[in-house]
Amino acid sequence: AATLLDCPAIRLAAAARAAGDMADGDELSEFVAANEDLEFKEDGSGKVVAKSTGHEMPPRLEAIKAYVNGGKYRKAREWYSYDWSKYEPHIVRHDKQEKFLKCLVTGATLPMQPVKVERHFNSKRFQELLKEKDELLKKKDAKKKARSAKVTERSNPKRKAKKKLAAASGDASTPTEGGDQPKKRPLRSPQAKVKPMGKVKAGKRKKPAA
Repeated sequence: AATLLDCPAIRLAAAARAAGDMADGDELSEFVAANEDLEFKEDGSGKVVAKSTGHEMPPRLEAIKAYVNGGKYRKAREWYSYDWSKYEPHIVRHDKQEKFLKCLVTGATLPMQPVKVERHFNSKRFQELLKEKDELLKKKDAKKKARSAKVTERSNPKRKAKKKLAAASGDASTPTEGGDQPKKRPLRSPQAKVKPMGKVKAGKRKKPAA
């Protein structure tokens, strides 16, 4: 049959009370529950672990409070919880030094301290180099699009034929050298093809033979 000790939370609290200082067992459990970065180890030892740093502590309230309020933990906690992604893709995590960042614009290595990173990000040198980098990328992108448009035009026979036809029609309507339009032969009227009949000379009519 299931007992109260089968509940993980009760089992961990019981372990915390059983180990270390029994006098502050209840207060320790409340302190750990109120801090989202702290938890009891699940091995039943009663030790408390800081999630952000992985540091293990004996279940003694005063020792845990001293660690949580210490400068080393606060700095580590700041690194752990700070949103460094807002500086990406220009500033990223260093690939070799765990506690540093790398600026891909200036090439500088920066400590994971929000104040120093923010100061570097807003510096005049960083902003000028970033502007130059963006302009260079825009030029490359424009050249790439122009090259792609040429390839598409060459591979489309219908568009090529239309372009040739437009060029040919433009040449036909272009004025000749000297600025004069090409002369056109006037159309002849159908009546011009019929020759006029000659006039009949007036004279005496011949009398019919008797």
